[in-house]
Amino acid sequence: MDLDVVSDDGDLVRLQMKGRIVQDVMARQAEPIGELLGPDGYRRKALLSLSKTDFIGSSGLSWLLVAHKRFREAGGQLVLHSIPVMVRDVLKVMRLDMVLDVADSEADAATLARGGGA
Repeated sequence: MDLDVVSDDGDLVRLQMKGRIVQDVMARQAEPIGELLGPDGYRRKALLSLSKTDFIGSSGLSWLLVAHKRFREAGGQLVLHSIPVMVRDVLKVMRLDMVLDVADSEADAATLARGGGA
Protein backbone atom coordinates (compact mmCIF):
# COMPACT_ATOMS: atom_id res chain seq x y z
CA MET A 1 0.00 0.00 0.00
CA ASP A 2 1.26 3.43 -0.94
CA LEU A 3 -0.31 6.72 0.05
CA ASP A 4 0.75 9.88 -1.77
CA VAL A 5 -0.24 13.53 -1.90
CA VAL A 6 -1.44 14.24 -5.42
CA SER A 7 -2.07 17.96 -4.87
CA ASP A 8 -2.61 20.47 -2.11
CA ASP A 9 -4.29 23.73 -3.00
CA GLY A 10 -4.53 24.92 0.61
CA ASP A 11 -8.28 24.28 0.67
CA LEU A 12 -8.24 20.59 -0.19
CA VAL A 13 -5.51 18.00 -0.06
CA ARG A 14 -5.89 15.24 -2.63
CA LEU A 15 -4.50 11.83 -1.70
CA GLN A 16 -4.04 8.67 -3.76
CA MET A 17 -4.02 5.18 -2.25
CA LYS A 18 -2.37 2.43 -4.29
CA GLY A 19 -2.32 -1.30 -3.71
CA ARG A 20 -3.94 -3.64 -1.24
CA ILE A 21 -5.02 -2.37 2.18
CA VAL A 22 -4.40 -5.45 4.32
CA GLN A 23 -3.21 -6.41 7.80
CA ASP A 24 0.50 -6.86 7.12
CA VAL A 25 0.68 -3.40 5.56
CA MET A 26 -1.36 -1.79 8.32
CA ALA A 27 0.89 -3.36 10.96
CA ARG A 28 3.86 -1.50 9.47
CA GLN A 29 2.00 1.77 8.87
CA ALA A 30 -0.53 2.34 11.63
CA GLU A 31 -1.23 5.96 10.76
CA PRO A 32 -0.28 6.64 7.13
CA ILE A 33 -2.28 9.86 6.80
CA GLY A 34 -0.82 11.31 10.00
CA GLU A 35 2.67 10.34 8.88
CA LEU A 36 2.12 11.91 5.46
CA LEU A 37 0.33 15.14 6.46
CA GLY A 38 1.71 15.68 9.95
CA PRO A 39 -0.16 16.14 13.22
CA ASP A 40 -2.35 18.99 11.90
CA GLY A 41 -3.31 17.01 8.80
CA TYR A 42 -6.54 15.77 10.35
CA ARG A 43 -7.81 19.36 10.53
CA ARG A 44 -7.83 19.48 6.74
CA LYS A 45 -10.37 18.44 4.16
CA ALA A 46 -8.86 15.45 2.38
CA LEU A 47 -10.04 13.67 -0.75
CA LEU A 48 -8.79 10.09 -0.83
CA SER A 49 -8.87 8.35 -4.20
CA LEU A 50 -9.10 4.58 -3.98
CA SER A 51 -9.05 4.15 -7.76
CA LYS A 52 -5.78 2.20 -7.61
CA THR A 53 -6.79 0.07 -4.64
CA ASP A 54 -7.75 -3.44 -5.66
CA PHE A 55 -8.51 -5.02 -2.28
CA ILE A 56 -9.35 -4.00 1.28
CA GLY A 57 -9.25 -6.32 4.28
CA SER A 58 -10.74 -5.96 7.74
CA SER A 59 -7.69 -4.06 9.02
CA GLY A 60 -8.07 -1.63 6.11
CA LEU A 61 -11.72 -1.10 6.97
CA SER A 62 -10.76 -0.47 10.58
CA TRP A 63 -8.10 2.01 9.46
CA LEU A 64 -10.63 3.93 7.33
CA LEU A 65 -12.99 4.16 10.30
CA VAL A 66 -10.24 5.39 12.61
CA ALA A 67 -9.06 7.92 10.02
CA HIS A 68 -12.64 9.14 9.53
CA LYS A 69 -13.00 9.57 13.29
CA ARG A 70 -9.68 11.44 13.62
CA PHE A 71 -10.66 13.85 10.86
CA ARG A 72 -14.07 14.49 12.44
CA GLU A 73 -12.64 14.99 15.94
CA ALA A 74 -10.03 17.45 14.62
CA GLY A 75 -12.60 19.42 12.60
CA GLY A 76 -11.51 18.10 9.20
CA GLN A 77 -13.13 15.72 6.76
CA LEU A 78 -12.05 12.66 4.81
CA VAL A 79 -13.97 11.93 1.61
CA LEU A 80 -13.34 8.66 -0.26
CA HIS A 81 -13.88 8.65 -4.00
CA SER A 82 -13.29 6.74 -7.22
CA ILE A 83 -13.73 3.45 -5.41
CA PRO A 84 -13.39 0.26 -7.49
CA VAL A 85 -16.47 -1.97 -7.56
CA MET A 86 -14.90 -4.73 -5.44
CA VAL A 87 -13.91 -2.31 -2.68
CA ARG A 88 -17.21 -0.42 -2.87
CA ASP A 89 -19.09 -3.72 -2.52
CA VAL A 90 -17.16 -4.50 0.68
CA LEU A 91 -18.01 -1.04 2.06
CA LYS A 92 -21.69 -1.61 1.21
CA VAL A 93 -21.85 -5.12 2.73
CA MET A 94 -20.32 -3.77 5.94
CA ARG A 95 -22.64 -0.74 5.70
CA LEU A 96 -19.64 1.57 5.97
CA ASP A 97 -20.92 3.59 3.02
CA MET A 98 -23.52 4.85 5.52
CA VAL A 99 -20.82 6.02 7.97
CA LEU A 100 -17.93 7.19 5.80
CA ASP A 101 -18.11 10.14 3.42
CA VAL A 102 -18.13 8.52 -0.02
CA ALA A 103 -18.40 10.11 -3.46
CA ASP A 104 -18.38 8.64 -6.95
CA SER A 105 -15.75 10.96 -8.42
CA GLU A 106 -13.12 13.46 -7.36
CA ALA A 107 -15.38 16.31 -8.47
CA ASP A 108 -18.24 14.97 -6.33
CA ALA A 109 -15.83 14.52 -3.40
CA ALA A 110 -14.67 18.14 -3.69
CA THR A 111 -18.28 19.33 -3.75
CA LEU A 112 -19.09 17.25 -0.67
CA ALA A 113 -16.01 18.51 1.18
CA ARG A 114 -16.91 22.11 0.39
CA GLY A 115 -20.33 21.63 1.94
CA GLY A 116 -22.44 20.65 -1.05
CA GLY A 117 -24.19 17.38 -1.73
CA ALA A 118 -22.49 14.66 -3.73
